[in-house]
Amino acid sequence: ELSMAADEIERLQREIAGREAFVPPQALQVAKEEHKRALEQIKALKEEGQRKSKLLAAIKGERVEQEGALKALKGEKDSLEDRLKRAVRDLKSKEASTREMKSRA
Repeated sequence: ELSMAADEIERLQREIAGREAFVPPQALQVAKEEHKRALEQIKALKEEGQRKSKLLAAIKGERVEQEGALKALKGEKDSLEDRLKRAVRDLKSKEASTREMKSRA
């Protein structure tokens, strides 16, 4: 049985070697060129992906920067509104005390 299996393995190996010998050189060259083109396309896609990733990171960074600036502006606006409210309150208080002084006089 082992001898038959070994004979079968040898026969298959000879058959494979024979088939490889029948591959026309032109077909082999075409296959190599197609493989090379496929590798170039993969490289180009990878480079494009990296470029897009960098662009996306830059856009995200800019957005974060703009959000920070917007928060700062909102904080400044809130501060100015608070100062305005205090100034209006102080003015009303001074007007009330001025009216009170005038009414006493």
